Amino acid sequence: MGGTTGGPKDLPNSPSPIETTTAGVDDTAPGLPGRGGTDGFGGFGQSFLSEGVGHGQVNRPGDVFHASSFLAANGLLPAPTRDADEGFLRGIENGQKRLNDLAGGGLQIDGIAKPWGPTEVLSQRAVSSGKMKPPRPNSLPSIMVEKMKARDASSPSKDTRRSGGPTGLLANEGEPPVPPIVSEGGAGQRIETDPAKIRPQAEEEIARMKANPGRRFPIRYEEARIWALKNDAPARFDIADNPHQTGDAPFRRQHSKGVEAVKKYDVVIHREAQRQDVDPNLIRAIMYVENADGSHYGLESVLTAMGAAKTLMPMNINPKTWEGMDGKSIKDFKDPEKNIAAAVALIRRIRDRIENPTPSKIGSIWNFTGREKVNSLGARIGRAYKERLWEKK
Repeated sequence: MGGTTGGPKDLPNSPSPIETTTAGVDDTAPGLPGRGGTDGFGGFGQSFLSEGVGHGQVNRPGDVFHASSFLAANGLLPAPTRDADEGFLRGIENGQKRLNDLAGGGLQIDGIAKPWGPTEVLSQRAVSSGKMKPPRPNSLPSIMVEKMKARDASSPSKDTRRSGGPTGLLANEGEPPVPPIVSEGGAGQRIETDPAKIRPQAEEEIARMKANPGRRFPIRYEEARIWALKNDAPARFDIADNPHQTGDAPFRRQHSKGVEAVKKYDVVIHREAQRQDVDPNLIRAIMYVENADGSHYGLESVLTAMGAAKTLMPMNINPKTWEGMDGKSIKDFKDPEKNIAAAVALIRRIRDRIENPTPSKIGSIWNFTGREKVNSLGARIGRAYKERLWEKK
């Protein structure tokens, strides 16, 4: 995936920043040489991806936006986007084809870019050598533009066409990769997070909610949305419909696994739906899709027993992310009834923060809290809800 086949050499796995310039690099020479740049390898000393983007990847909206900004700057997309739709996926493939041509071959065209993968490394080299353009400053947050200006002012001798500004396939200048938010736990609603792991924009949104309890602000960033859900703080999550997502079943779907899960826990579903005022069919739809489409081919119980499962069935909850919500411990999520109860609480809180909520919108934010447009899993949840798939043989 995103590999090379005997092409560009010396791709750094984790280069350390080296203060250097592109002096001496001939941008008319063939290939994308691994020298120059700010790291000595023709790059910029850091990965600009927090997770993979492209086919089958996490596709965090922020990553997609900055990757698409690079593609748009080079005429490979009409405009930046935060949605990993078919146009974006084709844009990555077209970007890889261009990079492959510039490098003289060797780059696998698979529509995937990963942190420090060959696609990102070659895109950085292409920008540092002046053969491709960095994202336009007006496609970036203002704080990033200011960083660009400050750096250019402190290094006037640098060729900004080659080394100035955000670069590469996902170029959020100076912004470190953001891990999933993990709370310190604790009882009740007192959930504190490590500010060092939260993007400045999310910090601002969290601070705004803390300073104005009871007011309902639009919240955009994943970490701030998680904070609002864990603390049950008023907020509005904007998410758009997506006509390109039809809810078709993936090839890996195991229909019987979804049916069995809903049947096994239906008494708990009914009880929690009544207790928390949530549509029981919405809970069934989410449980069905999570178990039918995300059951690790029936090995989830083995993975859980080995401690290798990052999410826990029957509702496929990430315990590290949601630990501390309503006093829940990681151990609690291993109890199926507590797992379902916590999931229903999340579903209700997501529903209450969406204008005109639909199963597809709720399911998309359930799948990824920072989602701003209905995604594949959300559409599948919407379709399962509409067709009551858990009742079909």
